[in-house]
Amino acid sequence: MDAENGNAYSNNNHRRVPFKIPDDSIFQQWVAGSKVIAGIFPLLSDSSLSPDIMLGNVPSLFSKLKRNKKGFWPRGICEYIAIPVYLSDEFNSSIIDFVHHRPNYKWALRHEPVLYNYRTNKAEMHIGSEPKDAVFRPFLFSVVVSTLSEYSKLAGFSGGLTINGISAV
Repeated sequence: MDAENGNAYSNNNHRRVPFKIPDDSIFQQWVAGSKVIAGIFPLLSDSSLSPDIMLGNVPSLFSKLKRNKKGFWPRGICEYIAIPVYLSDEFNSSIIDFVHHRPNYKWALRHEPVLYNYRTNKAEMHIGSEPKDAVFRPFLFSVVVSTLSEYSKLAGFSGGLTINGISAV
């Protein structure tokens, strides 16, 4: 994946997504006293997706977030959240487990990968249990649900989106 140049990760084995992939979305807002710079990055995926590939995407995604930051916000006030949404028609159980139990990246840099199966309209994401997760989880969940609802419509679904097996809408 070449997130730096906006090109989705792919190789010869990946299947084409049955809809036009939206552009990256980067936005800023205040959440619980922190300036949040967050980005949704839709990335094509295939069966070769691995934790190493996912973690390898992180530095370029954070570089993209930092380039799009407006104003100066010091550490402790500014929180970066990279939300790569991997699009595929199947994910193996080990990558789903990694997403559910993914390691923290760095302080003030959050890596929140989402797996979206455009064939079944199901997604998987990490639901954290740390105190900091309680602060950002409602914001993150609303952003992810909004994004996945758009992808769901593009894939031809009129409802039925689930995240971690729970109805999202």
